[in-house]
Amino acid sequence: RRLGLQTRTIGLDTTLAASLHSLDVVIVGRRAPSLRGNLISHRPELERFASGGGHLIILAQDAVVWNEKPLVDGIRLAPSFSLDVDAPLDVDTTHALLSRPNRITSEDWDGWLYRRGYHTVSINDPNEFSVPVSTGKMRSPLVLSRSVGKGNITYVDLALSPQWMNIHPGAFRLLANLLSY
Repeated sequence: RRLGLQTRTIGLDTTLAASLHSLDVVIVGRRAPSLRGNLISHRPELERFASGGGHLIILAQDAVVWNEKPLVDGIRLAPSFSLDVDAPLDVDTTHALLSRPNRITSEDWDGWLYRRGYHTVSINDPNEFSVPVSTGKMRSPLVLSRSVGKGNITYVDLALSPQWMNIHPGAFRLLANLLSY
């Protein structure tokens, strides 16, 4: 809402598929499968949405719930407490997620609160995903995306919520890029 975008909360009922048809971007909120246990049953509809040209953005999830029933195959999460705000990042500034419509620079990562991310993320096949943001030493993805059909699925393990609550300009620029990708 702060960006002036039209937003809509969609329910997890029988109207989900019809709701998805009219959207360009769907964001699965942080910890949504943990808080809404039946989200995994809608995985086929979410995959069809992305394959049809939509962008499915999944914000950081709880490792135990995700690993048992992931919304995207090939991604595994392990809780990490080493991703504090000073954790070094490896950033691919040429990737579309970090260059359009806003060029994300090193200053956009300064002044973050609490932590950079929540998990050490591992992927089964590194060729299946593009990784524009990862941790510096461990090379653990913090943002990863893959094309599916005409659309994209992006998993974001960055600790964005605290940054948005703090009205961090770089986090909002990154959100705008995610939405327009």
